[in-house]
Amino acid sequence: MERYSLSELTSALRKNCPKLHTIRYFEDYSYDFGFHPEPRLYASLFKDSFSTPGLRCAWMGLPEGLDLHMLDALLFHASTLEILEFKFCLNEHSPSGRPFCTTQDMSHVVELLMGCENLKVLRLSNTNCTIETLDQLLTLPWQCSRLEHLIIEKYKSTAALDPGVQQQKQYEFQHHGYPDVGQGWFLGQRDYDFYEVVSDDDWKHRLFDHMYRISGIKHAKYVKLNKTEFFARDPASTCKY
Repeated sequence: MERYSLSELTSALRKNCPKLHTIRYFEDYSYDFGFHPEPRLYASLFKDSFSTPGLRCAWMGLPEGLDLHMLDALLFHASTLEILEFKFCLNEHSPSGRPFCTTQDMSHVVELLMGCENLKVLRLSNTNCTIETLDQLLTLPWQCSRLEHLIIEKYKSTAALDPGVQQQKQYEFQHHGYPDVGQGWFLGQRDYDFYEVVSDDDWKHRLFDHMYRISGIKHAKYVKLNKTEFFARDPASTCKY
């Protein structure tokens, strides 16, 4: 989309869609051809399309990571946001020149987790970062105690495991705060490498502890961390269009 048309779209939405509550914007960004949205205009779409806070669901590609412009735009809707889905589109051709998320990206995610008290769904796709980067998510308490669905995909573990672990065929994971009751726990038995599943086991426990004990999230319904899935089922379509 050309820069001028992105600006025109923002103006048109503000003028003609006073009840707008969902924006889904993703393009097949091609850095080989120098195409990417200008950060200020891109963020403006999510902020200036509204005269007052009202965005409930935002699904977006992030070709330059979660920058300050987009963070400001989303925090404008802190009181109304319920669903956030980010697909990081970073690669060596992007303006930042980095193909992975950084601790800065994750610190901005934390600001959203602290500021958006009504958040129910957070999805971070294509992070392409290490667990050490994701540790930034655990630095401060989240204020979104109503969070129900958390999905973090395509991160890498650098943990070293006993080779014997790879011979195991069953994976058990429990956390005292989320007992096996009602809809219950399960591990999605899709095609996966067992080493990949267990290599981030310590981080899973620290994440769940941060959610339950530190952030007061008592009613999580679904958590997906790379290929491991916990609780009832994937919320097929989190953003309802």
